[in-house]
Amino acid sequence: MDALACIELSSIAKGMRLLDIIAKRAPVILKHYGRHSGPKFIILFAGDVASVESSYEEALAESRGALISSMQLSVVSDGLWELLDGKVSPPQDDAILFVELPSVADTILQLDYALKLIDALIVDAQFASGIGGRGYFAIQGSLADIEYCAESLHLRLEEHEKIAIEIVARPHADLFGALGHHPVFNAHWSS
Repeated sequence: MDALACIELSSIAKGMRLLDIIAKRAPVILKHYGRHSGPKFIILFAGDVASVESSYEEALAESRGALISSMQLSVVSDGLWELLDGKVSPPQDDAILFVELPSVADTILQLDYALKLIDALIVDAQFASGIGGRGYFAIQGSLADIEYCAESLHLRLEEHEKIAIEIVARPHADLFGALGHHPVFNAHWSS
């Protein structure tokens, strides 16, 4: 798999229809689909670039009035693939960047951007379920890299596109207990 796309909708019924369109249009792998807080319906799918692009374009064209957010990546960071496979790194003493955004698609896009920008590991992430339909991630790295990444994200995002971007330098060991103890999504995963 090379490419990844996410479509986030405000209608469960429209989401079910688009899920069918995406699956029929091209040979893609449905990494996640499901109902979430809000109500939201989120579809995350992967495959070769041409197949993902084709399914993504057709789904967007049919999403009239229900689209909250969407994203498509032709080249996906290794760390993001690992996260989608349920793997996160154990936290260390490095600095941690916490990012919370209003939409899942934007959160996935910004996480991929951050992982390509600096040398960092994902220590926590959660999308939609249990957090009001929002997206959240935490990455760790050197303080200089984490500060650079936070500043880049502040510059990259408009105020309405972010909820919070916070840095914790030299995190206390008790903070580690709050990281990485929930599934990234609480809905259907591909097998």
